[in-house]
Parts: sequence; C-alpha cells; structure tokens
Amino acid sequence: MTDFTGGEWRSLVDGSVVSDIPDEQDLKARYDWTQASGTSTVVDQTGHGNDITGSYTGPTANINGLQAGEFDGSNDLLDIDWANQSQPNHVFVVYQYLTSPSGPSAVFGGASDGPHKFGTNNNGDLDLFAGKGNNVVGGSATTSVTLASALFNGSNSVLRIDGSQVASGDAGSQDAGGFTVGSQAGGVNYANVAIGEVLFYPQDKTGIQSGIESYLAGKWGVTL
Repeated sequence: MTDFTGGEWRSLVDGSVVSDIPDEQDLKARYDWTQASGTSTVVDQTGHGNDITGSYTGPTANINGLQAGEFDGSNDLLDIDWANQSQPNHVFVVYQYLTSPSGPSAVFGGASDGPHKFGTNNNGDLDLFAGKGNNVVGGSATTSVTLASALFNGSNSVLRIDGSQVASGDAGSQDAGGFTVGSQAGGVNYANVAIGEVLFYPQDKTGIQSGIESYLAGKWGVTL
C-alpha cells in the first residue's frame, strides 16, 4: 500500500519512495520543488548530480498547495552545465507565470552553449526554439498553472500545453549543453514565474508523453 506524502508516493510499510514517473530511469535531470530546501541550490532528484545553482533565494511560492520555486523576473535563475546531449530531448515543466509577460520571458533554456528555450516572445506568445532564427509559436501565456511539454528533435519540434499540441515545426537544431530555469542562459529574458517540477529526458518520449503529463497533472492540479 502507498500514501501520497510530500509530493511523492511512499510505501506504508517502510516509508520508501515509490515513484510513478514513466521511464524515470531514462531521465537526465529532475527538479521537484516539493523536495527543495530554501537555498540557492536545487538538487537533481535523479541522483545524476545535475544540481542547479545560481542567484535564487529559495522556494517561496506554491502551486495548488505544493511548494514551488519563485523567480522574481529580474535576477533569479538557476543553471547547470553538462556534457552535450544531442537532439532529440524532451522537457516537461509545470509552471505558473506570476505576472503576465508582455515580451520575452524564459521559463527554461539551455546553458551557455545551448540556446534551446521555452517561454514567450516579443508579443507574449508561447515560443519554442532550439537554434537561432528558428521559432515555433503557439498560444498565449497566461497566469494559470500550466503543464508544458517541449520536444526538441532537430527537425519537427512539438510544443504541447496542458496535454494538447499547440505548435510544431522546425525549431532548429542545437545540443543541450546544460539547463537553466527562470531565464535563458546568462540572465537573458528573466521570468517572473513559479516553477513546480521539471523533467528532462535526453530522448523523444512521444510514445509515453500522455502518461508523463498525467503524472504531473495529477500531482500539481493541472487540468488536461
């Protein structure tokens, strides 16, 4: 038997964590703010050691009652460099804009050597890109709790919002040389956003994306 405690399913017998994240063994990185402490480092829960650090004061927001990281839109970001991961890669993130962005505002991006990004463009529309000049745009940003699925595959990238595809096309090709949350790398296009959980797979997870989305939606109270 299990019980949902602190954002994880736990065994009622010995207290061990029983994860229901699909293909968890394939994750490159996972950042779950229900397990984050109030420091400038957020631990990678996969155990791979891809902890993210930066100018960040700690989790001060919540999303539907669960602890989330709050990024102030001016100087808060966290990032990590790692060995390049060629496309495809698939990123899932639960977030909530705290103010409606009217211009560029990145929920996540690549590290300094990887410009892939999800956020908003100059018009405040949701924007996905993985190479200079290649953008896929679909839908407008809101201040509602949102689940985004961003597939970067070098030719026909796909953006899904709350379980539905909103855009696809050539977002460009670029290795994922690390990960930044709260802005693009180097403090470009900061976001005033609460982030609940990020899953980074260095594979195309199209075949099970609905299962991953269901896990995140059920945990964070997102309506699919």
